[in-house]
Amino acid sequence: MTDLPNSASDAETPAGDPELAALVRGDAPPPGDPELAALVAGAPAADETARVPMDTTSPDTSPTFEPVVDAVPVLPLAAYAGVCTLALLVWPGTKTRYAMPIAPAVAVMAGLAFAPLFRRRHWLAITALAATIGLFVYQVVLVTLVIPHNVPKYGAPRRRAPVLDAAIAASPAPVFTIGKAQANKLFYLTHPILSVGPEDPALKAPAWVFASRKQLVRLQALRPELDIREVMPAMNGAGLVLARIE
Repeated sequence: MTDLPNSASDAETPAGDPELAALVRGDAPPPGDPELAALVAGAPAADETARVPMDTTSPDTSPTFEPVVDAVPVLPLAAYAGVCTLALLVWPGTKTRYAMPIAPAVAVMAGLAFAPLFRRRHWLAITALAATIGLFVYQVVLVTLVIPHNVPKYGAPRRRAPVLDAAIAASPAPVFTIGKAQANKLFYLTHPILSVGPEDPALKAPAWVFASRKQLVRLQALRPELDIREVMPAMNGAGLVLARIE
């Protein structure tokens, strides 16, 4: 019995509503009413579960599955690296160290391309990875072991650069090299250097030129109108000579 007056007993049920009476007593609901059956069982109704579809698909882990690489970050990186490289190719007096800021963009693009390459051509990705590791080990050994034990050989360009810069600054003129660029030997020079052939019309007096003695002899034979005078000898027999063209 309850404490309220005129209340019905706990065993009594509302009259005239058999469905509510069954719900109160915990009996099985009448057949043909799924919503009431779901309410009695404590589960959501059929129309409610239909409104929230469940994703039962599992992620694709097959060997042939290839993740999609977003092309949006690749395009700015490629544009940055490509445009800067083209600018260095035509910029006068370019040095190899000027390309260093391009390296991070190229490294990021290589990292994005490695996963698809590994899935499509496994052997090629392994070869590229082995080559990268080999170059890294070579650089570490060169910097930490080889160069510190051969200071006279590898330190000569650094020690010679201020002397060459002072000689060129004393009589300013364009600076050239004959043939290929001598980026390693002239790395520490501050003056812009242009690589030309011996018959290039840009090579005219007055000018400074870095070349071997053999190249200077050939230049004198091809361009007899030029007065070539050696100013600073080479560090070794096959090294570069600084000459003045008048």
